[in-house]
Amino acid sequence: MQIKIILFFLLILSLGFHVPSNAFANDGGNIVKVLESEHSPGDRGTYNSLVQVDSDTYALAYAGAGGDGYISTFTISSDGSAITLVDKIEHDKFKGGHNSLVQVVSDTYALAYAGPCGSTNQCGHISTFDIDSAGNITPIRIQNHAAEGGSANFKHDAVQAMYNSLVQVDSDTFALAYAGADGDGYITSFTISSDGSSIAEVAGAILEHDDGVGKHNSLVQVDSDTYALAYAGHQSDGYISTFDIDSDGDITPIRIQNHAAEGGSANLEHDQFAAQYNSLVQVDSDTYALAYAGNNADGYISTFDINSAGDITPILIENYAVKGGSANLEHDIARGQYNSLVQVDSDTYALAYAGDDANGTISTFTILSDGRSIDEVSSFLHDTPRGIHSSLVQVDSDTYALAYASDSRIGYISTFTISQTITEEEVKKSHNCYDCEAPKLTKVEVHI
Repeated sequence: MQIKIILFFLLILSLGFHVPSNAFANDGGNIVKVLESEHSPGDRGTYNSLVQVDSDTYALAYAGAGGDGYISTFTISSDGSAITLVDKIEHDKFKGGHNSLVQVVSDTYALAYAGPCGSTNQCGHISTFDIDSAGNITPIRIQNHAAEGGSANFKHDAVQAMYNSLVQVDSDTFALAYAGADGDGYITSFTISSDGSSIAEVAGAILEHDDGVGKHNSLVQVDSDTYALAYAGHQSDGYISTFDIDSDGDITPIRIQNHAAEGGSANLEHDQFAAQYNSLVQVDSDTYALAYAGNNADGYISTFDINSAGDITPILIENYAVKGGSANLEHDIARGQYNSLVQVDSDTYALAYAGDDANGTISTFTILSDGRSIDEVSSFLHDTPRGIHSSLVQVDSDTYALAYASDSRIGYISTFTISQTITEEEVKKSHNCYDCEAPKLTKVEVHI
């Protein structure tokens, strides 16, 4: 009997039946564009911030016609084959740049952006919206409330607030990194009520962390009260700073450039040439990866260890000869701007960016959990005229949506599948002949 069973399985294997293996882990090697949709025909679509509302609904904050501020919602099918506009409002009739949109709770959303004031039109504004699961938008506090409804929004900086990066600290507390007066680096905090009707800056909680420059910000949470900021500082050099921000919104510097005046210790200059268009993401509990445009606007990815105390240890960086660690990855020798980096699986990451001639590019990488290895897997040119102001989000396990501006800065949303590499063995099985069928096992008799 045992011999019969063994021979039976040998016959099955000899007919070419597939045996699952680790080759089917998503290595990001296969990138396919599914659909391209011009979401505001003929209008601009810059300074994009795209977020998921529910399983198939997405909200997009962007600067549209005339640079005015808009919020639109869309449904995107799980396979990316359908993108449908649901609702759209002009929340600011003057300006809506440098957007950072986040969920407050349930169906309430907050937007930090650079809006109208004086001649520069770059003052700091916070607006709130109700966006339900169907994608319907109800303004709560917006600049254009006279036309769209709701009440006036909250102006937190009457001089300048560009390169916004807004994150949630707890249920009603939020931290914002931005470039303020003279382009200096600031971080501040707000309380926003669950219904979005109340917005207030936390008293005394504004920190000038860099008294020179603080642009191209990407702020992320490290643990319950520790936050890390990647930004472009003096002469556009690349820096990583850390802060303690408690649930009340009080900010304590840990490692910052302006430590002599504000306390803490010196931050990390990870790139001595440039670090613009930053996108910082968590790799594991204390490892972080940063995509940015470095020297000559080339595309780079670096890694760091940032622990719960806010200590920063370089792993793979450009400035390793001075600060330690090893050399980072220069993944694009022509250009690497407008970066948006997201996780695909445990060690695979997808990056949307503007590459050579500002063409829209999506590349995938494997980054080990300890940050000590970065390898490019695949690269896909999705828009040849232009692909700037990228904001990439995951739709389902292998489908992704990208908001970006193409030629003439017209706004698009495109969808992609990012899946495992199609192996040579799989190709051979499907192309050995054009009209043959796989053999079928009908009857087996084994006699010993």
